[in-house]
Amino acid sequence: VPLVTALESARLVIHPLAVVRVPLVTALAHSARFAVHPLPVRFADVRAKAEDAPGTAEMATAAIDQLLRMLPDDTDPPATLLPLKSAISDGDDPAIIAALYAVMIDQTLDFDVSDEGMLVQTVADYSKYESDPAVREKMSYIYSYGITMYQRGMIGEQPLKDLVESKIASRVGLDGAGLDQWLSVPAVV
Repeated sequence: VPLVTALESARLVIHPLAVVRVPLVTALAHSARFAVHPLPVRFADVRAKAEDAPGTAEMATAAIDQLLRMLPDDTDPPATLLPLKSAISDGDDPAIIAALYAVMIDQTLDFDVSDEGMLVQTVADYSKYESDPAVREKMSYIYSYGITMYQRGMIGEQPLKDLVESKIASRVGLDGAGLDQWLSVPAVV
């Protein structure tokens, strides 16, 4: 509702769903173009916001761009970027999410972030995983991230298991159950 209309209508602001009495201070506090009210959101508003929200492919492309910006010129990007780019070009959302998680695993386990915000080869020593706290921290973080993705319905059970076993647990010579035990993580799937 334009602010002028709110003022001209004796402090009655007309909302698309209802007429609400709003104090003049509240009307003035809102933007000059619209007065906002705590009324239920209309389905059309939700649909419009969803249409404006970036899709999975756009978010993955932005993640690739960010990763490449963080890599020094003399550092090769993770090999897992190629399957991610293929999944994006195919438009397969579940494949994009799984490939994006694979890239995140490589980024987390292979790199550290410098004070300048650039990626540098990690100092974590995976051959000493039982005694290197950096290894445990990295492994726990990326594994927990995958579990959260699964719990939110972003990644399926099998792709998560495959990635955890092939890219995380195998890094330290463990299987999925061994990783759960080492990190003291209860099995989720």
